[in-house]
Amino acid sequence: LVEEFVSKRIFVLGKVKKAGSFPIRRSMSVIEAISLAGGFTNLADLSNVVVTRKGSDGRERRFVVDIKSIVNGAKENFYLDAGDIVFVGERFF
Repeated sequence: LVEEFVSKRIFVLGKVKKAGSFPIRRSMSVIEAISLAGGFTNLADLSNVVVTRKGSDGRERRFVVDIKSIVNGAKENFYLDAGDIVFVGERFF
């Protein structure tokens, strides 16, 4: 039971205020995960958030998520699975 609870976490890294691992609920969006990490820093690239997910075959897949488009309603929210890594990159000026 304890091992199962610990494995149900997501990781948020990069240009967020409080990077770290967070417990995942049954359904958690990438926006909720970033919110748990304190939100974006001033240098965050909101159009290029990368979610890395390990598939059942052990191979990693990467998804580029455009948070600006989600907030504006142009795209649907992206939902996370346990073990996902959310990386918020730095924007270039």
